[in-house]
Amino acid sequence: MTDSSQKNELLSECSKTRSLPSQDGTKSKESIFKSLLSLSDIFFVGTIINYSLQTLRRRKRAKQ
Repeated sequence: MTDSSQKNELLSECSKTRSLPSQDGTKSKESIFKSLLSLSDIFFVGTIINYSLQTLRRRKRAKQ
């Protein structure tokens, strides 16, 4: 896939999510749901990273 086609796809996706709720109520609900999902994914990944860092620190302390 070329850069220009990727940019065009991204632009079309952005325009879809930016569409006004007056045009279609389900579209706005879907975009809100997707943003919430991405937020929860980021939070989940963050907690996993934090937990792994904590366990690494504990192992280092135990070795000392």
